[in-house]
Amino acid sequence: MTPAAQRNALAPASPTQWGTADVTWAGRAPQPGPVPPALPGAWPLLASLAHLDPELRAHTLRVASLSHKLGVRLGLRAEQLTHLAWAAQLHDIGKLDLPQGLQHKAGELLPAERTAVRAHAVLGEARVRVSLNVSSEVLSAIRHHHEHWNGLGYPDGLRGTEIPLLARILTVCDVYDALLSPRSYKPAWTPQEARTELRRCAGQQFDPGLVPVLLSVLDEGEPAGRRLPDTEAAC
Repeated sequence: MTPAAQRNALAPASPTQWGTADVTWAGRAPQPGPVPPALPGAWPLLASLAHLDPELRAHTLRVASLSHKLGVRLGLRAEQLTHLAWAAQLHDIGKLDLPQGLQHKAGELLPAERTAVRAHAVLGEARVRVSLNVSSEVLSAIRHHHEHWNGLGYPDGLRGTEIPLLARILTVCDVYDALLSPRSYKPAWTPQEARTELRRCAGQQFDPGLVPVLLSVLDEGEPAGRRLPDTEAAC
């Protein structure tokens, strides 16, 4: 399928169509239930993301669905769940501002390219701030979804509970889906490999309290299989 055909196949008939979808993770059956609705007024941004990279838009939908399930399990309030859904669907919107071709570059990024890619969290927060009327909770989740529990993430090097809760939820769900998805620089991981990576990085990249809860959510949606042994963390 040509890039143009892919865009046409994924283009919604109306803005509200982005609010529901069957979400599929690599190697898994479609997940039941609707994806949480997008933020009213976000349609132009989401359409631009879909035209830039249909798979990236699909990734944000999968992250929104998994984040919602985790948020429900954690007992978040309805308003927090709504803000989480909005932040999840917009968390990569800053990639609209990356240099052309950088998103799909094969192989290792040069230091300057890595710095440019990392800027997408701040660029996304800024774009949403000027384009949409959203709460600080949504903006902070977008900005901080690459912070690490150990303080080695970006953009601000926040540590532990300094990282907003919604951002911590996005971080672990974002990484899980990214591991299961093929990228220009890596093949798709199996669900068992991705689960092992979550356990390895708990307390380093991820909030250690969230990882077992997410794994329990995944246990309900995935068939049991052989689990890889834990190894020394390399996060």
